[in-house]
Amino acid sequence: MLSRLAAHFSRYSLASLLVTLASIVSFPFLTRIFPVADYGMMSLIGVLVTATAAVGKLGLQQAALRFYSEVRAGQSPWSLPQYEATVYMGLAGFGTATALLWMGGLSVLPDSLFSSPENHHLLYLVAPLALLQCLSSSVVNQLRARELSGVLSLYSVVQRYMGLALMLLALLYVSTTLWGFYGAQIVSETLCLVVLAGWFFRREPWSPRDFSMPLLQVLLRYSLPLVAMELSSVMLSLGDRVLIQRMLGSEWLGVYSAPYNLCDYIGAVLVTAFTGAVTPMVLRLWADEGETATQKFLQRVFHLYLLFAIPMVAGVSAVSEPLLALVASEKYRAGAAIIPWVIGGVALQGLFPVTSAGLQIRKRSGLVLLSILSAAGLNVVLNLLLIPFMGIEGAAIATLLAYALMNALAAWQGRATVPVHPEWRRVLAFTVAAGVMYVALGYIHFDRDLPTLVVRMAVGAVIYAVAVLALDAEARVMATQVLARFGLGRGRGTKQG
Repeated sequence: MLSRLAAHFSRYSLASLLVTLASIVSFPFLTRIFPVADYGMMSLIGVLVTATAAVGKLGLQQAALRFYSEVRAGQSPWSLPQYEATVYMGLAGFGTATALLWMGGLSVLPDSLFSSPENHHLLYLVAPLALLQCLSSSVVNQLRARELSGVLSLYSVVQRYMGLALMLLALLYVSTTLWGFYGAQIVSETLCLVVLAGWFFRREPWSPRDFSMPLLQVLLRYSLPLVAMELSSVMLSLGDRVLIQRMLGSEWLGVYSAPYNLCDYIGAVLVTAFTGAVTPMVLRLWADEGETATQKFLQRVFHLYLLFAIPMVAGVSAVSEPLLALVASEKYRAGAAIIPWVIGGVALQGLFPVTSAGLQIRKRSGLVLLSILSAAGLNVVLNLLLIPFMGIEGAAIATLLAYALMNALAAWQGRATVPVHPEWRRVLAFTVAAGVMYVALGYIHFDRDLPTLVVRMAVGAVIYAVAVLALDAEARVMATQVLARFGLGRGRGTKQG
């Protein structure tokens, strides 16, 4: 079981890393080729595509995963061809209807409702992009259900790099506008989806005649509550951009979105792969070994996560200004002020699989939804209160506080199942070590951003490593064990083991 999990995890992690690297490559190009206002508009369109696709999917992609094993094992009144036809046609039908409703709604709304009426027409791009997400989800989730992690990982990487190549060609030789950017994205996603669907449908043939309305109704009864959870997650992580666009305009939205996206990229590399395996491992431990083993595992994961997340927040905050100026250009330098708040929110977001473990074990999806919905509501209220007085920094603070509430509610509601008790001595040690690093890096300045960034990163890593090893005994044990794996300090590692 563990070897199988490790194999899937390694494939998904490698694919995630490669996709993130493509985003990091495209980031400085996009921030330089587009005006700040256009970059802000691009961020807004991304939010609207995610939200519209969530409505169009109606949670059916989650139902497809949940019901596949039962249908395949013959524990359901429906056959596998009925299941496949119903999932494909359901997602295609609802996605198409949602895209048409979006376009119809835009056509009747007056330009006066939009803070940038000249960009009103760009919002029509949301419809085809959201539809492509719905269609892609219908096939991608079949790969996940069948545990074809290698195929899925390859698909995600090929899709991202083909999109990157077509985007560069379009912007350099066709049109340096958002129409060129999204045109390339639509073409690349369509081509990749056609190739994937063609291969998979030959492997798993199906017919529209097998569509089952009773099965669709069963799937929807399971999936509809999940739509609220998905939309709440969208509002929590990205809803502030809609409010900034409305209250401050596209220019400030661009200044906000560039550092926000940069923090997301950093978090994807350092956090996502680490936390992705927590939930399945917790569920396996609970089923196989019970409460004590699960709680012990969560305690270790919680403190291991903080060991790396706390210095990530401090380190990225310390290099925020030269880093943002280098990768995004000088015109976004003002956005560096939000990075400490946003990277803190990214770190808290990555902690959610640990704090919500008790709810996941008990299948209390309603309480998970309540945690996310409460945080999303707080995020909206705080944005409305703080943006008029603090600008984009107020929006970043609102996001951080919302993620803090989400984790606190999930941990409190699941405390009866597997309570996680922080060892405050260790948390304080991590914080002090990160604080020493942050203060020390503030004294490192050069005339140019690049040497400032490089030296701060190198010195910061050394300072934190030395400080945390001096302050935390468990970190010293872990370091000894890691060195022993590479044949260094073997005797000492054996003694500790």
